[in-house]
Parts: sequence; structure tokens; C-alpha cells
Amino acid sequence: MPAQFSYLSQVVNLTIPFVDLLYALEHQPHFCLLDSSLVDKQSGKYSVLYVDPFTVTQGSTLRDWNHFKEMFTCCQQLMGDVQEDLPFISGVAGMMSYDFGVQFEGVASLEESTDMPGFVFGFYDTAFVYDHDIKRLTIYSTGLPQTDPVKRAEWAEHRLEEMMQLVSYANVTDKPNGSNMPRMTLKETVTRKEYEKSVEKALEHIKQGDIYQVNLSQRFDGECVAEPKYEEVIGLYERLRDLSPAGFAGCCRADKLFLLSSSPERFLQLRGRTVETRPMKGTRPRGANVDQDEQLRGELWESVKDKAELLMITDLLRNDLGRVCDYGSVTVSELRTMEEYQTVFQTTSTVKGILAKDKTAFDLIEACFPGGSITGCPKIRSMTVIRELEKQPRQFYTGSLGYIDFMGNMDFNVLIRTITLKNNHVYFHVGGGVVSDSEPAKEYEETLVKARAMMVALKKDGAGSV
Repeated sequence: MPAQFSYLSQVVNLTIPFVDLLYALEHQPHFCLLDSSLVDKQSGKYSVLYVDPFTVTQGSTLRDWNHFKEMFTCCQQLMGDVQEDLPFISGVAGMMSYDFGVQFEGVASLEESTDMPGFVFGFYDTAFVYDHDIKRLTIYSTGLPQTDPVKRAEWAEHRLEEMMQLVSYANVTDKPNGSNMPRMTLKETVTRKEYEKSVEKALEHIKQGDIYQVNLSQRFDGECVAEPKYEEVIGLYERLRDLSPAGFAGCCRADKLFLLSSSPERFLQLRGRTVETRPMKGTRPRGANVDQDEQLRGELWESVKDKAELLMITDLLRNDLGRVCDYGSVTVSELRTMEEYQTVFQTTSTVKGILAKDKTAFDLIEACFPGGSITGCPKIRSMTVIRELEKQPRQFYTGSLGYIDFMGNMDFNVLIRTITLKNNHVYFHVGGGVVSDSEPAKEYEETLVKARAMMVALKKDGAGSV
């Protein structure tokens, strides 16, 4: 046995779609899938599944967060330095809520009687990494949290065998057929009139010079006649990813809490010392045919409002990255690009920087979370306006789902196009950016465009009604 031990890995034969591994995890109370359901070489090369953490931490206060950081540092020291350029070997994966994140800037969140945590992270010693380019599944095992090199190597081998058995079981297990959500009532918590009134109030703030832009959302609440079965929840996620494939999708479970996301937006990536964020602003629906698609794409591209909105948020994120990156290293590598999704067109920019040597992934999160694309500009004042105008807490909507590995790398999305389930309750939000020339009626219509895929997924075969 080696004096120092890093990890074991094994390529395994997978005869089912990678996402179907979720059906074999019914008895796993905590798992996290980071799912590149829209595959491209820039943002969708890998999907990673984390199963059976050796510990789980959650909380809702900055004190809880600091305890989490201390736990992470202890495990990171056990891992040591791994030089290979791998997407993930071992680390933490999970989710952070918007309502927790506003505390980083000293902003109070809305109060609601809820048992939703502010953040939940599992500490994972194993990972399933699927390479979409070459259709290959590799399992990594580190043997953490064992400290003795010999015992750690033995434990890593044992854990690798366990994970290989899980794949073997999944390969021969029949996938449930036609698992739909129980019938539910699904309703807006904000009327059209109320949402348009909030936009009008936001426009007053802009007119007075308080803010330049703010993101306003509304929430849809659903109640199922019975608590959904596990396979029904996974079936819902599969429908959502089929309807709205995205490079930063994911499915995360924390006991009775499920988060199902088809997010197209990267919040923060850190590889080595290189930081990337990709704010997304400006939306149009897809057309019914090629000609309508072309018209709507051109309308978005030529929109002065949408261009200004993206440029403001891009500049905000440059400032956020500048708080923790080397002076002069923050650049805009793509100012405005058009991205096509199954139900919408959206425009995106890319901002990069070099993280300062005395800073960590946690410093980066604390400087930038929640993301500027879903708060507004200036950021802190926009968050107080959101608190004033939105009727319900956002919970995990516009929070983040992702990982930090024990080598210090990380990747997180922005939790949009996301459904939250707990017990028999279903929640999702949709929103949009308000700027000086916004029209309240159009802003409301834009939220419904963004809600389309989630509505259809929930209403499959009559499962829900609005």
C-alpha cells in the first residue's frame, strides 16, 4: 500500500442512459446529479452523480456556513494535492438558497413559516463521472474520511465495489413506465394585476435613481393529493430535462426535499485559479416554425432594452469578481451571444478572471452570491427592492446548485427553470429583469414564457391544473 493515497478509479459498463441511474437510488436519502442534459463541448462535456455522502451539513445562518467551511477545510487537508485535470474526484455537492445568500451582503430575507434549509451539502468520497463525448462512465473513490493511508486505500476499494454493484443493479433493473405526478392543484400566488403593479413600483425606483435594473419574480404553488412516489419525482425530472434540456441542469435530494432544475445559466466556475461567470439576460419564446424563430431571434438581438440589461449585469459581475480576483485580470471574453433552447432564445455574456492567491472558492461565493443576473443593479439596493416587492421568499429559486471539490475547483449554476418538491408540495418561480423602458404587461408575459416547460412537465397526462 502506498505511503500516500489519493484515489482509485474504474471505467464501468453502462447499458442504460446515465440519468436512469437515478431510478436505482430510491433508498439513498442524499444524492446530487449535476446533469449536462444539453450536451456541448464548452459546458456539457460531463455529467456527475454523487451518492451516499459520508456526512451531510445544512443550515440557514452565516454561523452555520462558517462551520461548514471548517469541515470542508479539514477534509481538504486529508485529500492532499491531485494534479490530474479531472472534473471531480471528491468534495461537496449541494444547493444554496437565495434567502440564505442575501445574508452575505447584510440584507434580510422575507420571513415565511418553512422548514426549508438555507443550504444543504453532502461530503462525497465517490463520484460517477460520465463523459458525453466518448460515452464513458468512470467511478472515482478516495477512501475519505479515513486518515490512515492503508485503511483509506482499503476503504476506497470497498466503496468502489459498492458503486460498481449499484451500476450493475441499475443496468438490469426495469425502468418504471409512465410514472406521472399525482393530480395536483397549481396556482399563481401573484395575480397578473399584482405582478404588473410590482413592475410599476420597480419603475418608480428606477425613475428616482435608486436602481437601474431589478429582477422581479412570481411563485407558483402546487399541492398534490398524495405525496409523490420516488419514481414519480424522477419521472418529473426526466420530463423537465426532455422539454427543456440545459447545460447546467441537475437533480438533488436531501431527505424529503427534491430540487429539479433545467437551468441554462452558469453562476460561477473555478478551475485552478481561473474564474468564469456567464450571466444571462434577454428572453424570447421559440416560434412555431423556422420563420417565426428567425423573427423572434432577430427581435431579441436588436432589442435595445435587452442589450442594456445584459450589459449592466455584465458590468456588475465584473465588479463582483474584482473583489476577489487579481487586479486587472477580470475581462469580458464574450460580450453578447445568442443561445437557443427548446422553448426560448436567450442572450449571454462571459466574464473571466484570475482568483487571487490568498482567496478560495468560498471567498468567491461570498463575494458574488446571489448572482447579479437575478438580483439587479446596484446589487444591494436591488435586493432590498426585491424584498419590498415580492410577496414570498424565493427559497432555492435563484440560489445555486453545484460542487466544490477538495482540490479547490468548483462549478455552480443559477437555479432558474427549477421545481422544488417537499412532501406533497410543489413550488417554482419565474421572473425577469425590469429596466427603465420595461412595459408591465410584457414583463408579465415573459414570466409565462419561462414557466412553459415546468407547467407542461407538471401537467403531463392531466397531472395538474392551473
